[in-house]
Amino acid sequence: VLTKLSLPEAALSSTESVPPICLEGLVSLIDDMYNRMQIVPENEYIKPDVQNEMLKQRERKNEFISCANAFNEKPKKGIPLLIEKKFIENDTDKAIAEFLFENNSRMNKKTIGLLLCDPKKTSLLQEFIGLFNFKGLRVDEAIRVLLTKFRLPGESQQIERIIEAFSTAFSESQDKIPEVKVNGEDKDKTENKEDEVDDSKSENPEKNSEKNNQDEPEEHEPVLPDSDSVFVLSYSIIMLNTDLHNPQVKEHMSFDEYTSNLRGCYNSKDFPHWYLDRIYCSIRDKEIVMPEEHHGNDKWFEDAWNNVIASTTVMTTIQKDNVSIVDNLSQMDLLGFDKAIFKHVGPSIVNTLFKIYIVASDDHITSRMLTSLDKCSFIAEFFKNKKLYNDILLTIGKIT
Repeated sequence: VLTKLSLPEAALSSTESVPPICLEGLVSLIDDMYNRMQIVPENEYIKPDVQNEMLKQRERKNEFISCANAFNEKPKKGIPLLIEKKFIENDTDKAIAEFLFENNSRMNKKTIGLLLCDPKKTSLLQEFIGLFNFKGLRVDEAIRVLLTKFRLPGESQQIERIIEAFSTAFSESQDKIPEVKVNGEDKDKTENKEDEVDDSKSENPEKNSEKNNQDEPEEHEPVLPDSDSVFVLSYSIIMLNTDLHNPQVKEHMSFDEYTSNLRGCYNSKDFPHWYLDRIYCSIRDKEIVMPEEHHGNDKWFEDAWNNVIASTTVMTTIQKDNVSIVDNLSQMDLLGFDKAIFKHVGPSIVNTLFKIYIVASDDHITSRMLTSLDKCSFIAEFFKNKKLYNDILLTIGKIT
């Protein structure tokens, strides 16, 4: 930004004072780097030394970004690279699953979904799903948690593989109720008595309706579907989500229509009315967002923004005191940061200094630009940046 605002034409879009102020900032940066190099001899700097920890973290982050981009382009290429760089401990499915589970903010979630549904990656899918904790959740809540880590693929067979693994994991995570005796009678006998009570209720519907208004259904009775029941219910939730929130669907599914499709699907019985009602209301009030289906709108932007924030966040120690980090750095450490900075902004600074030198009509400015360019060439040589050093010499030769 400073290099762009330092040019004279920047005054057209700002004020006349902006270019000289920004140019002074660039010159001060070069002067500070040059002065630090006068303190540390070049032969001392080039000796092998322990690199600053923050620079190590920066290089490590750049390596991770490179590996993540390779994974997003092609998992078969990215995973071996992540293993080679020690981001993944080994090539076992467990290690890969743990990495994808814990570090998926930079990874493309759609790519993760396509990798998991690969028929050859069944073990990886099971390891990945096994990392979730679905205990105490409704099926729709568990699906929401599941889809925070990846995106469902588009083909029905691919979705089926994921839902099948999810159904097994969800069923196994629920607390099972042991067979117990109720008032000294077997559970089966108790259930038979309940059936008899139900029959008597059907004979007196008017009296029963008054009683039902007084006695609320036992909504806290645990719902423990087996894996087959979870599989059917999960598919119905995905279909309901699409039906209720797809603008192309004119007539949306009612609650009665939804429940009728699930008759006999709860361990060969019907799901409790209150359980399906909560699922229906949850999906109706808050869509399970698939960002790829909302590209460009507010829902897509919100998810994309959250991913950007998560992927660019660097976990570092928070300084709670007023002491600057720079104050604790040695001259050698500062030169390490100077090298990293100059590697990225050096060419832009040199290019800006040459442009100002060519158009400058004031001898003082011309002299300052030549002095700064001379210092840039010294810095480039000090940091063994041969390309930039040669570019400075070639440009000076052309001007001469």
